Amino acid sequence: MSKGRMNSTCIISVMTRAGVPIVTVPETNSSSVFSLLVYSLVSISGHNNHGGMVRYEVKNRLLLIRILDKTIIAVYAPFSYEKQVEAFMLGIHERLHNINKLIVEEGMVDGQVIEETKVAVLSMARSCGLPIDGALNVFKRLCGDLYKEAIDRGVDGSVFKGLFRVAYFPTLIDTDILNKEPNGLAREILKMCDGCHSIRQIAETYGVGEAKLYRFIARLIRGGKMILELGYELI
Repeated sequence: MSKGRMNSTCIISVMTRAGVPIVTVPETNSSSVFSLLVYSLVSISGHNNHGGMVRYEVKNRLLLIRILDKTIIAVYAPFSYEKQVEAFMLGIHERLHNINKLIVEEGMVDGQVIEETKVAVLSMARSCGLPIDGALNVFKRLCGDLYKEAIDRGVDGSVFKGLFRVAYFPTLIDTDILNKEPNGLAREILKMCDGCHSIRQIAETYGVGEAKLYRFIARLIRGGKMILELGYELI
């Protein structure tokens, strides 16, 4: 089983120059964490000037950040969508020109700014062919990868205290195992062993003890049917 969902979806965020989130796609209760990660990486990059562009390569993904007069735009997408990301950045710059005029204070935004920005982002993302559906399912893992990148580059981890945890991510590499498994709990667990969900998240989802789940996964690892990766996930 491949990490197809992680390799075919993106996260887009627009925030003020003060780091206050305006819009993040997909919308989740944790959207502000992604904005905080982006803002932290901008802060250590040394590129804070209007018109500046910041680029990070995180595993097989590209994080491209553009700094405008009053806003910061970030797109986190697979490398295979680099041309679409560049087209989005070019187009959204023009769309946000009028919206920037509505931001009186960089630390404050009103409902009109939020709604107009959301419409502009969604419209431009779709017209550029950026995959904006499906990111919700892998949002925690993608933020975890970005968190590791930020920490490795020297961002103060105390800013994110209590937001992330170390986790093991199983990936089923022999799909015949899943295809042959009858409907039931074991099959549902195997479907979540896609490299996007941690063992703890799978255990919490199905009410299975972590120790029992580890033993189940360990047998598959010993048989060469599954691999296990250490990383971080958003809590």
